[in-house]
Amino acid sequence: MLKSKFDLIFILGALFLSVLALLGPPPLQNLYLAAILILSIITIILHKQNRLSLTSFLALLIIYTAPMEKLMWKIGFALRPVMLFSFAAFYIWGILSFKDGFKIEKKTQKLLILWFVLILAFLLSGIFSINPVKSMRVAILHLTLFLILFLIVQFVKNRQDLVKFTQHWMVIGFILCMYGLVEYWGSFIGFDIDRVVFGPIYSMTTPGQTVAQRLFGQRIYSLFGDPNNFAGFLNTVFPFFLCSAIYFAKLKQAKRFFWFLLATLTVFFVFIMTLSRSGWLGLSIGLLVVAWYKRAQIFRSANWKYFLVALIVIVVFFAQIYQYLYFIISARLEEMESRGIHLYLIKSAFSMFLSHPLTGVGIGNFGEAYGKYFKPGYEYYNAHSAFLTILSETGIIGFIIYTSFYIFIFRQILLFFRNSSGYHKEVIGLGLLSGFCGLMAANIFYQNFTFQFFFVFLGLAFAAGIVASKATSNGLDRQQ
Repeated sequence: MLKSKFDLIFILGALFLSVLALLGPPPLQNLYLAAILILSIITIILHKQNRLSLTSFLALLIIYTAPMEKLMWKIGFALRPVMLFSFAAFYIWGILSFKDGFKIEKKTQKLLILWFVLILAFLLSGIFSINPVKSMRVAILHLTLFLILFLIVQFVKNRQDLVKFTQHWMVIGFILCMYGLVEYWGSFIGFDIDRVVFGPIYSMTTPGQTVAQRLFGQRIYSLFGDPNNFAGFLNTVFPFFLCSAIYFAKLKQAKRFFWFLLATLTVFFVFIMTLSRSGWLGLSIGLLVVAWYKRAQIFRSANWKYFLVALIVIVVFFAQIYQYLYFIISARLEEMESRGIHLYLIKSAFSMFLSHPLTGVGIGNFGEAYGKYFKPGYEYYNAHSAFLTILSETGIIGFIIYTSFYIFIFRQILLFFRNSSGYHKEVIGLGLLSGFCGLMAANIFYQNFTFQFFFVFLGLAFAAGIVASKATSNGLDRQQ
């Protein structure tokens, strides 16, 4: 007997994938193993937790596939499984919500209005752009990204859902780190895990990646096409592991502390080996946020023995690979060619803004303008900064609306953080706060804001504020 609708959906999904594997085109056949692996992981976890609801299944499909940048079909644009899952989830959400009259929280309604105004600003910027069609495509892309955020917010009903989905975010983060380690060590022995999992057509080694390996050593990409994007994703994952280790150390739960410490060090090593300078900036800011809040616990005199043990372990471990790490990290920090390019991109972005201060050169048109007015033949370049991209492409109007969107989400994180206690505050709340600050810092010198993982994290962050508002409202109702 089937225990729930979830079982039926999983069985039908597995049968559908089996048909694709046998009769479908080669690209779909190559994704079969990865898709079955994802569904199997979700099935095991849900059955173990007895969380078999349809909304949990849909949310976890989005959470587990959002960071997998390499999984895509190129059909004029990059169509990723997470996009298909989000479209299907929105359709199912619409059917399930129809009988309730599509009830949406007031804060979510305000967010929808803000995003609608932002899309209008994008379209306004594209009217007089060099390539209006591209502006339209990028505006549509942002609609699909916001759809992911909206679905995550709708699927988080209470604190239990928020904790559960955040923990799954940690799980997929750790899985991708382990995949990245296999990818990293495999590069030294000629083993390409991408070829094993996705087939030869999905091996992502490119001429640019080969040059990077020769100059700096192997960068860890995991299931991302760009290590900077992987580092951006880790900015949203690492704080939860670090906060968990500190939290269980405070409770003196040695076993949990040990495992989370081990996981934290693993994620930290992978983070460093992305060799992403923007990611390292985000990591530093995230660490500062955690260290400042936990300063009384971390820097008390009773912890000196733990610092001593940690120092010995670090010295013993890193002494084995010191020369290698020193070479690649110093080479990455001192490398001047890309630094010069980035500085020129910054100057170009400000020049575009000053030339079109109100509406910019058009959303998605930085490369078009850069190639036409600054460096012909380099139309594929971007501003290498999320904030400069928005400023130069949409002008001051779009920039103000866009930053208001981030401020709105930041306020929801603070609301949850201030109205929580225990695990909810010290792991979930502090992790969201640290991750958000780190992600924003990383996007000063890179741009991850057009990738799906970015909006899954923002969805969790915004949902936290709604959960806190509900709890506060219920508390007031009980008092009255």
